[in-house]
Amino acid sequence: MQDSSLNPYIPQESSENHAKTTRLQSPLGRIVKILLIVTIVVSVLIGAALFFVIPRTSYEDKEARAALGNVLQPSDQVSKLVPVSSNTGFTLSYENQQFTSYGKVGAASADTSTEEGSGEYYENNELRTVRDYNYVRITPIESADASRSLVTQPPQLVVSSVVSADDLKAKEAKPEYKELSKLSLFIQLSTEERLAKKTLDDGSIVTIEASKPSSRTINDVQYQKVRYTTKNDNNRIANERYDDCYYTIQNDQPYAACINNIRPNSVDAQALVEHVLQSVAFEKPVTTEADTEAKGPVSLVSPIRLAQATEKDATVSDDADAEPKELALVTKKPEYNENGASLMAIAKNQPSVVRIGTLYCADLALKFESGETGTTLTDACVGNVATGAFVSRDGYIATTGHAIRYNPKEAINGYINFAENTTEMKDRLNRVLDYLLKSKIILQSDADYLKTGAQIGDQEAIAKIENIGSVIPDNYITPVKEEYTYAVQPTDKSIVINRNDADKPSFAYSDSVIAAKFVAANFDTKKTLQEVFGSSTPAADTGLLKAEGEFQNVAIAPGDDVKSKDILNIVGFSAYTDSGLSIDKIRNAPVVTQGTVDQTYVKDGQNVIQFTDAILPGNDGAPVFDQTGKLIGFGVYGLSYCPDQDCFSKGTIRSSNELLSLISKENISFGALSDSSKVWAQGVNEYFKGNYATAKAKFASAGQDYKYNQYAVPASQLAASKQGSVSDTSLFNQLLSLMIVLLVILIIATIVLAVVYVLHKRRLDSLAVGHYGAGDGFAPIAQPMPVMQQPQQYAQPPVQQQYSSQGWGQPQNTPVQNSQMNSQQPYQTSSSPSAPQWQNDQPQYPQPAQPQQPPAQNPYDRQ
Repeated sequence: MQDSSLNPYIPQESSENHAKTTRLQSPLGRIVKILLIVTIVVSVLIGAALFFVIPRTSYEDKEARAALGNVLQPSDQVSKLVPVSSNTGFTLSYENQQFTSYGKVGAASADTSTEEGSGEYYENNELRTVRDYNYVRITPIESADASRSLVTQPPQLVVSSVVSADDLKAKEAKPEYKELSKLSLFIQLSTEERLAKKTLDDGSIVTIEASKPSSRTINDVQYQKVRYTTKNDNNRIANERYDDCYYTIQNDQPYAACINNIRPNSVDAQALVEHVLQSVAFEKPVTTEADTEAKGPVSLVSPIRLAQATEKDATVSDDADAEPKELALVTKKPEYNENGASLMAIAKNQPSVVRIGTLYCADLALKFESGETGTTLTDACVGNVATGAFVSRDGYIATTGHAIRYNPKEAINGYINFAENTTEMKDRLNRVLDYLLKSKIILQSDADYLKTGAQIGDQEAIAKIENIGSVIPDNYITPVKEEYTYAVQPTDKSIVINRNDADKPSFAYSDSVIAAKFVAANFDTKKTLQEVFGSSTPAADTGLLKAEGEFQNVAIAPGDDVKSKDILNIVGFSAYTDSGLSIDKIRNAPVVTQGTVDQTYVKDGQNVIQFTDAILPGNDGAPVFDQTGKLIGFGVYGLSYCPDQDCFSKGTIRSSNELLSLISKENISFGALSDSSKVWAQGVNEYFKGNYATAKAKFASAGQDYKYNQYAVPASQLAASKQGSVSDTSLFNQLLSLMIVLLVILIIATIVLAVVYVLHKRRLDSLAVGHYGAGDGFAPIAQPMPVMQQPQQYAQPPVQQQYSSQGWGQPQNTPVQNSQMNSQQPYQTSSSPSAPQWQNDQPQYPQPAQPQQPPAQNPYDRQ
């Protein structure tokens, strides 16, 4: 039977149409195509739904954030502002956990040496009652043992209004004061009073110098500043101090605000009281109608707050015997509550912040010029508390260098003040003085002066005892059995000092206070002693300790990118201590100080950052975080860094570059964040989004992974309490997670289905029959041509291939005809391969190409 594909009268289907038909008839192809369409449509719908869900997965709840801030800063340890308001026309406020206060009504002089002798005095909370204070003194809190220790008082802020307008008017009449303005006259009178104090109680003379007045604006108040520098070179031991006084006249009333008793080793505390000075404001003095008519002294009346004081309020007709009102304590609102980025940075890193206790003890052999040992100070110890942060999961702790290293000379003063009681302290002082006498460094009169001064608490004598090591040459001191010990407090359990049988102090370690070892420091211990103003400071100030275990750590960033006006956050365990470790008021939760960069500068090749706020005691080495939560430096307390000698109320931050340089030198690697750090940070992120269900789980997990995270339990409880609230986005976050999972699955399914569809299509195309590729549409019908009758067996000779001695070659373009056959054919018409040829009145169609085979033997070939 003849193949229909060879019949020109039958329409032929193209290969393209045939493939389409085959695919449409394929069940697998139809299923894959339907599933592919479904996955694409559902994916598009889920993607569109995400635009609705995503905005509802985050909710900014300031109350919830403030609640988290209260977890980090417990309310019972939050510092309160104590308001002080005087009817003489000034107000101020101070933090009750940082300062103590003293005030007088009717003080005769603003000078600290004479004000004790007159007037009624009040202390601390008593100053919240509005009275006619004309003298108020604010002092940083010292240790409970400071009263018995031989350490000088810290800088103090004294605000006074003891000089009246009438006093100035009386002085103006004198010829020597005629040319002076009221403010200049006020400054002149105060300066004369201070310069008259050149003769001390013991008859010795000191040098007092007064600088020229210079203008200064503080809290929008114009002042004239004068510095009084006192140098005491008596008794073979030199000491120096200065007082900064700010003078102003407001509402015709003269005021003086003086920061007294600033010494080289307490310049850091000066910034603290300067911070209080910034709160001082003035209003018109309050008087009664009778006082106004008589122009008499100020009388006690009902309190007038600064915000209420106006010109109309200046004269009040209330009964002078009315009960004075007590002003309420003011809860200081943390600045980071209004700054979500800062609070997030603090929350993520605060569990990694620790308190560091350092003890340096040695037997100090004090020698004579001949080299012979004069005396040995057994167990001479000095110590302090500071702050640091875990910077690696395996226990590396970074802090400042001078917080963990000491100069042996510092142990001499520590030897005296680490005595267990006053009697032993005097015995130790006598031992040191006897050595100084025998070595002919001081005279007997000098020793007597120091002994007497120590007994009566004379500040000048005590200052000399603090500097007693400065008169001993370095080569006269040989430390023996030097020993450093460190205690790390990662929770709210305080560091405790014990004493062994030899009366040597030591740390009491426990599950909450762990031991650490010294690793490295880049610090010059000779520059820790600030004996005179302008003492050189170390070029680098960084140190590294190591504790055993796995800890929650912080990430470090180079401090190169810090610039002016950047917001920074200092997190540290603040504390007020004397030269020992005895602590009266101590916070067992980190304190956050938020401020901005005042300026950056280079000192001895190192980047140093000047901060707009003071560094608190105990915050030496406190980590400083930028808004992204990266550690970029460490707070410095205890050394004076000031590029222009004008660091009013400012602190210093050492760059993290110093730490990075140290670990590079020591070939130390900190590695990545610990798992507990990551989980805790995830919890903070989810809490800030309002995803309280996830935050609760993350906080709980972080607490289980890291036992020192004291905030994990209260934070988890807080997140649980917020579930179901208006700000709770837990449901939408869960829905988002589900949608993302489904979308990922659908995208993968879509890709798989598309691949299957393409492969299936190619498979069907490969199965198409060959003759369907004749062309598009239908093959044309050729017109018949007459040919001579030819025997059927000779109708189509076989196609021959060219043979060579090497083998069978490729088919020729024209078939090779048998010579005998050619002789029997009357004619042959050449045409296109698709057109039929006519022989013997019968159409002859071209045959399909045959596979390459050796030529068959033709029986009709003649031999």
